[in-house]
Amino acid sequence: MSLRAEFERRLLAWPGVSLRPSRFGGEVGFWVGEREFAHFHAGNEVDLRLTRAVVRRLRGELRADPRVEISSGGDWVAVRFPRSKSFERALELAWQAYAAHR
Repeated sequence: MSLRAEFERRLLAWPGVSLRPSRFGGEVGFWVGEREFAHFHAGNEVDLRLTRAVVRRLRGELRADPRVEISSGGDWVAVRFPRSKSFERALELAWQAYAAHR
């Protein structure tokens, strides 16, 4: 199973997560309630809607991670996970995004 497929499988196992068309990019988005909190771009790159409050709280940590890029809007981050080593970090940040929208 590819890392992307495994990532999708894990997110869809979280309570209340559904897969619907993305409002922001990619083909489909991961939603909890009426909020999209994640969608993929090419390959193993996922955009996560952390919220401004979470980005502020984690700003130093996010800026220090070369796999993460903070969007100019301040509530989304792009996370690359090209190898299994970075997969868990991307999943941790996805959980932060999910929790912020529950």
